[in-house]
Amino acid sequence: MKRSDIRGVLFDLDGTLLDTAPDLIRVLNQVRVEQGRDPLPFALARTQVSHGPSGLIRLGFPAFSGDALEELRLRLLDVYSAQLAIDTKLFEGCQAVLDVLGSRAMSWGIVTNKPGFLTTTML
Repeated sequence: MKRSDIRGVLFDLDGTLLDTAPDLIRVLNQVRVEQGRDPLPFALARTQVSHGPSGLIRLGFPAFSGDALEELRLRLLDVYSAQLAIDTKLFEGCQAVLDVLGSRAMSWGIVTNKPGFLTTTML
């Protein structure tokens, strides 16, 4: 494929364009503390960030299932939406990539499994 054949570039949001792990893990641990549990180590929780709120909640509360687990997932989303992008940042080098795309007037976009209400606010 030649460069001139490229019409646009799509980026995944969490874990590719933006490092959202610090905020997501902080919020997971806040929910754990609310439930009387100790915070999880950052390195352990980071392995589940790409699985979204459901994956994080399953990691944080492995003995829970069904409605109880869903309530915790919704609590995580509620806390996250109130504390969105406190420590989130572009990964190193991403701003330069976006600048090059802009200088070449190339279209780019984002593909994500993050809920729309969070994505719109974050962007």
